Amino acid sequence: MEHDLSIRIACEGIDMHTIQKLFVASTSWSMLCFLGSAVMTSCLCGERLAHAQTSVDSLDSISQLVVDSLISSRFTKDSSAAQLLDAAIKTFDVDAFNESIRYLALLKESVGSDVEKLADVGDAAGETVLARMNRILVDADAKSFVRSATKAAQQRRRRPERLSQALADLDSDDLSTRRQAVSLLLLARGDALGDLVKLLDPDSMASSRKRLLIQRLLEQLGSDATAPLIAMLSANDKTLWPSAMAAIQMIGDSSMAIHLFAPALADNMPAPVTQAAQETLASLGQQVPSTLMAIQILANRLNILLENSGSTNSGTTDASLRIVWDNVNRVTVRKQLTSEQSRALDATHVS
Repeated sequence: MEHDLSIRIACEGIDMHTIQKLFVASTSWSMLCFLGSAVMTSCLCGERLAHAQTSVDSLDSISQLVVDSLISSRFTKDSSAAQLLDAAIKTFDVDAFNESIRYLALLKESVGSDVEKLADVGDAAGETVLARMNRILVDADAKSFVRSATKAAQQRRRRPERLSQALADLDSDDLSTRRQAVSLLLLARGDALGDLVKLLDPDSMASSRKRLLIQRLLEQLGSDATAPLIAMLSANDKTLWPSAMAAIQMIGDSSMAIHLFAPALADNMPAPVTQAAQETLASLGQQVPSTLMAIQILANRLNILLENSGSTNSGTTDASLRIVWDNVNRVTVRKQLTSEQSRALDATHVS
């Protein structure tokens, strides 16, 4: 294979798209070393950079090499799910879509009706890869399979007993157990947020090590955490507010400061809530404004949201998945919201 590649590189040049395909196809250290040497030689000689053009039905020689190397492995439905998934992703990455569909069909047959195995596929592939497959592949069965794998993985991550065990394992004395717990909670994304926030309650007895890990998790969650945390500050049960503010401090997003004005200034707030709001504003580098200034800032933000809503076509049907806070059940939930509904929700939080 190295000889054939050296001829191709010498005659045609090599481009970054081709380099990516070669690295995907590479299964040995010697191949990787050869590729690095070939690329350097090509660049030093001033060879022409060519952009490979591929399609579903017509593969370039590099894509064909990837396909041929996988065919030579003689994968069948009896091959391991990991092998079949790897083959499906590799062929997809080099635009060999028909081959990718074939490996996905074998993978589907291998997994069968086992929901756990289907969830394993979803976790191993990752939502980004599966979303691209669902968007690009034209085969209905392949699209249905990748959607099922995504859904199975998502549902498993949200299982209460799975989240509870991961949260408990954050305090484990075993390093590998703690690392596994962090990985599981990161996979759960915003679904774990409610439980993470509750552990920040001063009465939760969470250890300093556990709180540090929670801080790292919240920093990683980023935008997945901001909207639910803001929604928590509109809950009637204000006992949760200091914990939500502690989480906001850990994330360190100054754009959330506007939602702390009311709890920091209102006369009817419990003392712990007022203190937590003022401390959180300070941690975000914000001063507590005067009541008049706070009202003006909030009114301006609300006007902007309402103006944007009014300028949007009422027939718009575009929708995105948002993680929001359910004040009744005190949990995060996923909802499909149109852009207009999202702005309405944001306006509610501001008001």
